[in-house]
Amino acid sequence: MLTILSGASGTGKTSKLLQLVDVAQSQGIQVVGVLCPAVFTGAQKSGIDALLLPSGHRRPLARRRDTAGEGEHGLCWDFEQQTMAVVNRHLHASRGDLLLIDEVGPLELLYAEGFAEAVRVLEKRLYVSALAVVRPTLVVDAKRRFGRSVVIDVAQFLPGINLLASLMDA
Repeated sequence: MLTILSGASGTGKTSKLLQLVDVAQSQGIQVVGVLCPAVFTGAQKSGIDALLLPSGHRRPLARRRDTAGEGEHGLCWDFEQQTMAVVNRHLHASRGDLLLIDEVGPLELLYAEGFAEAVRVLEKRLYVSALAVVRPTLVVDAKRRFGRSVVIDVAQFLPGINLLASLMDA
């Protein structure tokens, strides 16, 4: 079963997923996939990293544009294409008990770019259980694209053993 975790930017989706990884691993569950924690310079979000699971290998994924205006597809980020390729290869090879993808966003759903392999894995259901982060404005598109899924708002997401059990039983 696919669970979609949704919430506005800055509401703690990645932080809660990091907590979920800790709980899952303590229960012997093999967690695979990618998380994308923010990088801060002072109090300002200046970048995004890609954290590969289960290895914990971390790579720069995107940096906020220095110039005024928005980048490609209206985004304010410059993406590291080499990191995108590494993540896509990683997702292609990832097999485990719980697949986490942070996030399936406009690059993936609207432009067939970014973590394109995540879309393929989710569409073909090449997982036991999966949890994908999707922006609120894209949830309808994701549900249409991926089929049967459950949506959880980040405000109701409590990454404990009960949630883990429901993810694994779905």
